[in-house]
Amino acid sequence: SGAPVAAAYAVAQYLRLGGYRNVVKSCMSVTEYTETRLKEIGLNLVVEPTMNVLGVKLEKPGLVVNKLAEKGWRVNKVERLSAIRLVLMPQITKQMIDEFIPVLKKACEEVGEV
Repeated sequence: SGAPVAAAYAVAQYLRLGGYRNVVKSCMSVTEYTETRLKEIGLNLVVEPTMNVLGVKLEKPGLVVNKLAEKGWRVNKVERLSAIRLVLMPQITKQMIDEFIPVLKKACEEVGEV
């Protein structure tokens, strides 16, 4: 079906270049905010972000992912990097990050990460 292509074209026409720039700026603002909040609780990144994706270095990423799932949060683990991956999409807000960070901290504490 050509529906996904038509939808993408419609969004591109609606947003135009300026709209895309605003979406990217918003995503990067939330990404930078998340990086700061992660460092506040003693967590480190795999690399400095250049886009809206963060790799959070952990010794036990699988256990943290499971704890987060028990608490209603879904994140991906990246076993070969010993990390969890956070993708900060346009719908993610700083308020959501403020709700997530204490849950992540508790999950890390429960498995001996921090």
